[in-house]
Amino acid sequence: MTNAPDEEDLTTNENNLLQLKDRNNLNGMGYIILRQNKTFEEQLTQTNTIYEIRYDFDLNNQTITIPNNSVLKFEGGSLKNGTLSGV
Repeated sequence: MTNAPDEEDLTTNENNLLQLKDRNNLNGMGYIILRQNKTFEEQLTQTNTIYEIRYDFDLNNQTITIPNNSVLKFEGGSLKNGTLSGV
């Protein structure tokens, strides 16, 4: 038995570690599930994207700009201690 990713929900990264796979939404927007092991800000890099938030993120008193035409979709996560700004 192996621990190979199914490539639908799981994939491997450049370090050959399992991670959740990003998706394309039917309306043409990208779909990214934010990772717990990265900061909130470093993951918001693409426009026209739905960002799914599953974990709690501390924004560390920063003002973070949400990329153009992007959506924050909360699936149990939260944001605290900062400010969000649109473009």
